[in-house]
Amino acid sequence: MTATDDTGVENPKVKPPRQSAAGVPAVMHALEYSLEQTSLVRTAINLLNINQTNGIDCPGCAWPEPEPGKRHKNEYCENGAKHINDEATTRRITRVLPRALHLRAGGEVGACGSTSRAG
Repeated sequence: MTATDDTGVENPKVKPPRQSAAGVPAVMHALEYSLEQTSLVRTAINLLNINQTNGIDCPGCAWPEPEPGKRHKNEYCENGAKHINDEATTRRITRVLPRALHLRAGGEVGACGSTSRAG
């Protein structure tokens, strides 16, 4: 009997783990997403403080952080970076959105966003 992986390949090769989970592409994607949510300065402050000593605990990481002094400046997962910058977003809801969400059945916006069917 031979070992197979879930794709049906016989005798799969096992390699030692990489030093990083995803590397530069993941950091760049997190940076791109973060800049859509916040300013450059706010993005830098948030990303450079995730999983650092006296920093923000990454909400997306399932593994423990390395000991202080052994942490990389980008010691977080891509999803954690997205979560942090979602919370720090500078985007705000205006009065237009609640009114747009309160549409009447016929597609008309009621007075002050009202959805009542008076009359």
